Order: sequence, then structure tokens, then C-alpha cells
Amino acid sequence: MIHVTFYIRILCISMVFISACSQKSDEETQLRQTLNELQAELEAHQVKKVMNYLEKDFLAQRLHRAPQLAQMMLIQFQQNKRVYVFLKNTEILMHYPKADVVTTAYMLGSKDIIPERGQGYDVKMRWIKVDDEWKLSRINWQRVSNE
Repeated sequence: MIHVTFYIRILCISMVFISACSQKSDEETQLRQTLNELQAELEAHQVKKVMNYLEKDFLAQRLHRAPQLAQMMLIQFQQNKRVYVFLKNTEILMHYPKADVVTTAYMLGSKDIIPERGQGYDVKMRWIKVDDEWKLSRINWQRVSNE
């Protein structure tokens, strides 16, 4: 009987761990979906929709608030009629209700293998879960060095 109780306890503990791991996996999946949606809105030049992904205390480059980011996007979209965003080596570190995302983002003027123009950026983001939605709280970037 002791062995049966021991196995039942081990089974229950295992189920708790599996449940906890799948929740983190679900959160990461939801965040990756949010990143994909944000990418699509950027490519479609949807500044107002992009703004919906920002947390109320959003900060870019440690000094720009949401209105300044919107202005930067409008200027870039006026200068670049087509914008394609490719994310490479995206890593997500979950520490619920927050998550840190590190990626390399390539902003290109076409989807061709050899684009007409483009630039790569190393990007660090902090996301926060607010009312069951992931909101971008912080973003910092720097150009990828060509070395």
C-alpha cells in the first residue's frame, strides 16, 4: 500500500510540473503569435494598430514614448512605401507575467533574396501580460555591425 501511495504522489507531482510547463509553453506560443501579428501590422503600415500593442508606460530606446514612436513610424513609412520585416534567431525568456525577447530584425524594401535595400537591427524587447494580452513595454535596438 505504501508503494501505491508513493507512486500516486509521484504521478500527482509530475502532473503539476507538466501542467506548469505547458502553461509556459502556451504563454510563449501566445507571445510568438503576438510578435507575428505586430510584424504584419508593421508591414501593412498600420501605425494605429501597432500602437495597440504598446503598454501604457511604453519606452523605446530608453527615451521615446509611444507618440514619438508613432511619428518615427509615419516618417519611415512615407520614405519607404514597402517594408518587410524578417526576424532571425528570436529567443524568448519567460518570467511570467513578463518576457524578454531578443532577436535580429531585418527591415527590407522587398521580399527578394537580394533586396533592393535593407538594414539589420539587434533588438531587445520587454513584454508584459496585461488583461490576458501581451503588451510591449520596452524596446531597444542597434544596427547590426557589418564586420
